[in-house]
Amino acid sequence: DRSVVDRWIKTEDKEAFIMARKLIRDEGLLCGGSSGTAVAAAMRAAKDLPADARVVVMLPDSVRNYMTKFLSDDWMIKQNFADERLIKVDNTEWWATKTVADLGLQSPMTVGPDVSIGAVTDILNRCAYDQLPVLDDAGKILGMVTVGQLTSMIVSKRAKKDDPCTKALYHNFLQVPIDMSLGSLSKLFLREHFALVVASQQRYTSEATEPVVTQVVCGIVSPIDLVKFISKVEDDE
Repeated sequence: DRSVVDRWIKTEDKEAFIMARKLIRDEGLLCGGSSGTAVAAAMRAAKDLPADARVVVMLPDSVRNYMTKFLSDDWMIKQNFADERLIKVDNTEWWATKTVADLGLQSPMTVGPDVSIGAVTDILNRCAYDQLPVLDDAGKILGMVTVGQLTSMIVSKRAKKDDPCTKALYHNFLQVPIDMSLGSLSKLFLREHFALVVASQQRYTSEATEPVVTQVVCGIVSPIDLVKFISKVEDDE
């Protein structure tokens, strides 16, 4: 009965998984993502309570179904759920504390989900791009279309040029915040060829009591962008 609830608190997957990892690490509680959600929400609610208030939180799940998910550092990083501490590198180079925003990336070209594979291929060839983000009409990131993925789909006859590009979406790509340090980014590039740069945007809807957080695409960054930035600054000096 939803009418007996005094207040609803919405949480994001990132804070839920970070909290679940913290409960495992600091408290020895082998809990899952839903438990992380409950505690993250309780921590927010507790801020509005008196200092002597007692808070009871139910932990509804275990870690059993998450062994290959949020327990993995690599999985957390690839899902853009990792906090800076997880991917921070000990780097004394001058550029390590700069951020992705300092690279001055251009806003990327994007395509809609109804654009055909043939049209996307023409765009990639004409503009000499290796990948393009696919966004829906609301700006939500659906995935990426890459030269490699398109080639694989066409050669194996799993897709035709008249099919919508969503049939050849690549989902296993990295998203990084625009304020990530370049030191941390350089560590990610040891195993990734590119990353989609995003910024969080809060938006209220007519019915929502709390803002909805969405990710806005700011650019695409690759190792060569980092190398060019370092080389240009050092050459200027």
